This record gives sequence, structure tokens and C-alpha cells, in this order.
Amino acid sequence: MDLDQAADVVSRHLRALRLTAPVVVGPRLDRPGAFANALQRALDTAAVLETDAVPSRAEGFRLAARLVEDLDRHDVVVCADDELALGVLAGLRSRGVRVPHQIALCGCGGLEDGRFSSPSLTTLGFPTGEIARIALDDLQRRWEPGSHNRAMTRVGATLIRRESTLGFTSAAPLSIGQLSSPRVEGF
Repeated sequence: MDLDQAADVVSRHLRALRLTAPVVVGPRLDRPGAFANALQRALDTAAVLETDAVPSRAEGFRLAARLVEDLDRHDVVVCADDELALGVLAGLRSRGVRVPHQIALCGCGGLEDGRFSSPSLTTLGFPTGEIARIALDDLQRRWEPGSHNRAMTRVGATLIRRESTLGFTSAAPLSIGQLSSPRVEGF
């Protein structure tokens, strides 16, 4: 997966919505291949809220308490995982914070649950079928006699724009230029 491309897609979406004070929530940034690291690079002004715990809804709910303390400093929470984002959403709601009216929220992973949350969750989706096909093709090539092909195939993300960011501002444009297969989903 091309995490830098995915982070750039999120960054462009937030800039188009004039969201300029993000906080990135995710696993430790020093982990190799951590999406939170790519997000923090793409959102160069972002604050970071790291977690050592396994990304989960319970961890997101717990972290929401810390996010509420600094609510006036941020206009969007970008979670490196949809499980975290759904937990943050529930945690913010339980503390009386309205998403996206008081703060916008974006996740990563394209979980189906995000489509049915309230508000529905803006997220990055990855083409899991294509990833599986590439992985199987690669395994098959490795078993072929004399195969030394170690080429890496990068797979891009699709931004699934939903209510958790689109409802943030009425001045938000519906089109933000060239995104990788952009789509808007609702109910």
C-alpha cells in the first residue's frame, strides 16, 4: 500500500475543507511503515496523539478524553485506523462533542461500520481484492524456477468522503481535484 499517497489524499481533502489544525491519532510514529507517520509528514502542522495500545474502539474511546481537553486547538482528528476513529467518535459523543460541527473526524481502513455510524465516517479505503490478487501473483512467481523478481507493487487508497468531514463547513467544495477514484458514500 502506498501510505504516502494515502496520506496526501487525506491532506488535500482537509485543505480543501479549510481544516488547518489537525491532530493525528495512531500507533507510535517511530514504528516502521506506520500510517500515522505518513500522516504526520503530509499534515506538517499536525499535533500527534500516540498510543502504544493495539488500535481498537476502546482505545479510541479512551483517547477521546484527551482530545476533548485540547478541543479548541484542533479542527480535525485524523485517525490512522477506523477502529480508533469509531472509538473516538463514540468517546467524543459521550462527552457532548458534536462531530463534525465542533470537530471533523477521518479514519483509515474503509470499515463497513463507518458507513453506518452517525455521522458516517470519512475514511480511506484500500482495494482489498486487488491487494489479495497481487499477493497471490507474487507468491506464484516466487515458486517459479529461476524467479528472482522482487518488484514491489504499490496500491493506492481511495478517499471515501462522508459526513464526519463533509458536514464541517457549508463552504466546502464537493470536488477537490484529482483524487484516486474519489467517491462519496452515504446511506
